[in-house]
Amino acid sequence: QHHLASTPAAAAGHTAATTGSSSTVATAVSAQSSDSEDDTAEASDQELQSEFQESNCCQDVLDIVADELPRFAPFHTVTALNRLAKLARGMSWEARREVLAESSFVKLLEKLQGQVDAGRLNAFQLSTSLYSCATLQVPQEALGGSGSSGTGISRLLPALESAVQARLADFNDRDVSSALYAYA
Repeated sequence: QHHLASTPAAAAGHTAATTGSSSTVATAVSAQSSDSEDDTAEASDQELQSEFQESNCCQDVLDIVADELPRFAPFHTVTALNRLAKLARGMSWEARREVLAESSFVKLLEKLQGQVDAGRLNAFQLSTSLYSCATLQVPQEALGGSGSSGTGISRLLPALESAVQARLADFNDRDVSSALYAYA
């Protein structure tokens, strides 16, 4: 008499019991552990997202960047950049320049550069990155605009532009609007 197991581990246990295979149990337990790790990573991502949303000033975001940058996926990188842009809207140019000079901000742009170079950003993330850099008024020289040397993060703007061109078919109206705003 056969019945459906309610979990992968139960199914593996039933299979192992009927076939005598212990490797099937190990595989199922490994898969179950992987699900548990995915749940932990998802909870950690949600916690990080909450920290960004609860940030009341640019320094809060930069502190998160300093503490968590190595584990940032493109989603986190773009969220941090966008949150900085939103928080900096009412700041004077001098205060904004201080944010742009912070080592955590420079490292955030370096992380973005690596993710763009690896082709890891989707259309929304690309347009949001451009929009956020424009809102923050990151100098074109720092991003690789006219007259830059083409080293370090100064390659970011050309890399973003190339990635946008490669993914243009994926852009919706909002993505196009955000990208156009960045160049206005």
